[in-house]
Amino acid sequence: MTLDEILEPIKTELIQFETYFKQMLVSEIGLVIDVINHINSNNAKRLRPSVMFLVANALGKANQNTFTAAAMIEILHTATLIHDDVIDNSKQRRGKLSVNANWNNKIAVLVGDFLFARGMKPALDNKELEFMLQIIAPVTEQMIEGELLAIQLSDSLDFNEKSYLDIIFSKTASLISAACKTSAMTIIDDKITINAFAEYGKNVGIAFQMRDDIFDYSSNSNHIGKPVGNDIREKKITLPLIFALKNSTKDEQIEILKLIQKRNIIDVEIKQIIDFAISKGGIEYTTNKANEYSQTAIKCLDILPDSDAKTALLNFAQFVVSRDK
Repeated sequence: MTLDEILEPIKTELIQFETYFKQMLVSEIGLVIDVINHINSNNAKRLRPSVMFLVANALGKANQNTFTAAAMIEILHTATLIHDDVIDNSKQRRGKLSVNANWNNKIAVLVGDFLFARGMKPALDNKELEFMLQIIAPVTEQMIEGELLAIQLSDSLDFNEKSYLDIIFSKTASLISAACKTSAMTIIDDKITINAFAEYGKNVGIAFQMRDDIFDYSSNSNHIGKPVGNDIREKKITLPLIFALKNSTKDEQIEILKLIQKRNIIDVEIKQIIDFAISKGGIEYTTNKANEYSQTAIKCLDILPDSDAKTALLNFAQFVVSRDK
């Protein structure tokens, strides 16, 4: 099932959201407008707003607060992507030049900061939306800590499955969890249901990131919009390689870690590491783990009555682990 087919029940909301989202990013500074237009031309997936509208409609009907929360989450997500590209010195984002590559790091950082501030503004302007800040502010802190932990571990190469899960929860799943939780709170005031959606978002987010990490070992750059082996070049040891190293001999571990530690790792060495991870079952293991988290997310929806939105949420949890880009 394609993503467009899954999101058919909220097609109207997504069209309305695009207009609302762009209105929230209006600026009088020409350079800011140029950068934001560049960002908006990158065919963003809008996965977080999409799942938020599905959550809201599964509980009732998306309202203005849902749209505001979705815009805040998407702006925050966009800001973190811009900053991530600076940190990683990435030149591409979804197959196009990243902001830092098209302009420079200074402009990218400042526009990212602008987006962080703009994303918080609706909750500051409307006292009724303070609950959004109470969720989003700690998540922002958690995402930054996750990035710092990833940098710390990449320097020491002291990775294991627990630290990997800590990082992907902090950097990716925490925001999707917050998105689902916030959306539910714009519709209802039932803590059990709200927490169930937070758990749904957490597990979907972990599964989503695991699938992303598999792409680094098994796809092509034109298809996924970033170079294959990019994580390896940046010394990001993700679950496929963690599992492979754990299930290899000491000599094999030493050889692979020496390659990763090289200042300028070349393509043939990237391929050697990828082949190693595949041969040791790293892709298969990560795929199975992602499927487990997807199934856990699906179980979180047992509390809901049947509806088109619930069916879409079930399909979305399956989509994040079956997608090919």
